[in-house]
Amino acid sequence: MHFNGYLLKGIWDIGWAMDLHTLYSRYWESDDVFETRRTELGQALYLMKYKNDYEKLPDVVDWVSQFIIDKKLSEVADVLLPVPASRNRFRQPVYVIARRVGAKLDLQIDDNYLMKVKETPPLKNIDNIEERKVLLKNAFDIPDTRYEGKNVLLFDDLFRSGTTLTEITKLLREKGGVRKILVLTLTKTRSKK
Repeated sequence: MHFNGYLLKGIWDIGWAMDLHTLYSRYWESDDVFETRRTELGQALYLMKYKNDYEKLPDVVDWVSQFIIDKKLSEVADVLLPVPASRNRFRQPVYVIARRVGAKLDLQIDDNYLMKVKETPPLKNIDNIEERKVLLKNAFDIPDTRYEGKNVLLFDDLFRSGTTLTEITKLLREKGGVRKILVLTLTKTRSKK
């Protein structure tokens, strides 16, 4: 499968989302249910996150690896940093995918560097960007400056408003002294929020 990707604007140096998360979502009032159609990548991610179904993991790893190669991100990045999950799961898809992609591309991965140090509610339920910013302020930390002067590739599952990635980018630049910050997310929402 080939992904052209979507450029993500933000305070990072360059950012990409590989695909949209959903194609459409409709509410059927008579049945009080949503009918949601996801992209193939969006569906694979949904199954991993919410159903603990990793059947498509090898495909996702191949797709992510090829995207990184196509966009030449591995030629620039010194390390791949998965973004900490917003909620605890037995198995975190972002970390699982990142580890396998790192091994496949021989790209250093550090899944202990970025730490979530403040509990936040699920951000997918919060539409107000200003409220999201307040909730995420000081929610992350790093233990040291081991990547000072280096280029990092932040890896996350879903891009919605960019508030999480903005907060982490500020932290990496101000406290970590990171030189260049690249962003890659598997999917993005269709909204402009």
